[in-house]
Amino acid sequence: MKDQTWILIDISNLAYRAFYTVGHFTYENIKTGVLFGVFRDILKLVERFSTNQFAFCFDSDTSLRKKIYPEYKANRRNPEKFSDAEKEARKALHKQIDDLRLKYLPSMGVGSNIFVEEGFEADDLIASICKGLWEHQKAIIVSTDQDLYQLLKADKVSIYNPVKKKMFTEVDYFRKYKVNACYASTIKAMAGCPSDNIKGIQGVGEKTAIKYILDILKEDSVAYRKIKASGDLFVLNRKLTKLPFEGTPILNLHSYEVDETKWKDTLKSLGMRSLLSRSLETVDA
Repeated sequence: MKDQTWILIDISNLAYRAFYTVGHFTYENIKTGVLFGVFRDILKLVERFSTNQFAFCFDSDTSLRKKIYPEYKANRRNPEKFSDAEKEARKALHKQIDDLRLKYLPSMGVGSNIFVEEGFEADDLIASICKGLWEHQKAIIVSTDQDLYQLLKADKVSIYNPVKKKMFTEVDYFRKYKVNACYASTIKAMAGCPSDNIKGIQGVGEKTAIKYILDILKEDSVAYRKIKASGDLFVLNRKLTKLPFEGTPILNLHSYEVDETKWKDTLKSLGMRSLLSRSLETVDA
């Protein structure tokens, strides 16, 4: 039996990339750049991987991680300090993301594979899907987020970076870090994660954490003793970094038939005629 390949999309990751590259695009005086960027990427992925079976995962507006660690992502720029122009641009961004979920992506026929869960991030939903893959299913995660490395699994789950246009596999992870990908969240729990404002064990960086995992960190070193004494900090960080977050619902995927006609009508309605020559349909669909 041939394996079925699923493309798992972190929508926020794609949307923000489009926001910073083609976010200025408009049609009839309405911002459409984020929509254009995401639609363009979807079509590229269909061509690249010869599958049109997608799952789209969205971040929730609320965060359960913040409930157990209020400083989570507190290093991000405060929206209240945005200029009026930036506030308008962000408003248009969020509207386009909402329209993707509620209006435009369902026009593909993929409605049953559009996921958002209160309190959870897209990464959690992607992780839940990966845990539930059947024997003849495999997943390609599309994202630039390295937090997802922990989900890598040989011949089952790989990651495609849409910026570098490169695949990253469990083998690639081992070659780079010298440990298995299943330790990725443990490394972050020890070393911290600056992008999420998760403070690690003082004096312990990524390389030191890896040495500890490999059991080659000297027991009489300061770093070793600090790791051993980290206690509650490590436990908290592990909860924050491990995917999926505790309590994430089990998500199931559903195969579907693409609706090429409605998809083309959507592109036309948004003035995206440059995308009309490309199809959602594949030889294997």
